[in-house]
Amino acid sequence: SPTKAPATIHIVTTDQLNAFATFHLWDALRGTPGVGVVSANDAHGVIGIRGLTKVGNNRILVLLMAGEFPTRTQKVYTWESLPVPVREIERIELVAGPASALYGGNAVTGVINIITAEPPRLRSGGAGGAVSSTHGTSGTQDVSASIVGTQGIHRWRVGLEGRRLDRATESLQATRALRIHGTATGRIGPQTTYRMDGGYSHQEGGVSLGLL
Repeated sequence: SPTKAPATIHIVTTDQLNAFATFHLWDALRGTPGVGVVSANDAHGVIGIRGLTKVGNNRILVLLMAGEFPTRTQKVYTWESLPVPVREIERIELVAGPASALYGGNAVTGVINIITAEPPRLRSGGAGGAVSSTHGTSGTQDVSASIVGTQGIHRWRVGLEGRRLDRATESLQATRALRIHGTATGRIGPQTTYRMDGGYSHQEGGVSLGLL
């Protein structure tokens, strides 16, 4: 329980993610006590804990299902490359404050642990899914799809999330983002279970530098 843990812990639930129509991870953490969020043109974001909010911040340990989140650039997290659609996230656990004694050297200002939802079990077996689409101002289009299936003792889920945001002015380029994530769970033998996760992300966008 967070109330009994020897640390300052905040939990972002699925209901909170849905209530704010969250698309990016940094949007999910807006409003969390002690967390600072800076974003540009809906394409790039920076997250800081307790005042350390800067580009290239590598003082936060980011975990995906309790394993360290891999990044394209060494030692620097690129939040926009998170390969998990927000609708596939069950909850986000955030430890605010130094936690290197428990988690290692990168956890200088805190830890963010992203936990994805397990595929649901369909009683009748087979597969099912859902699709949603949202349209807004400035050419904003959000599309998400989720397909789940049950085959005996094995379950799987594939989620897709895409966004297009046209430029609002001549100095801002359009933004496009795509994320795909898959999860498979099951049982091998009477006492052994498995879980496999994989994902892909792609993003294009530009940031205005004014007169430059």
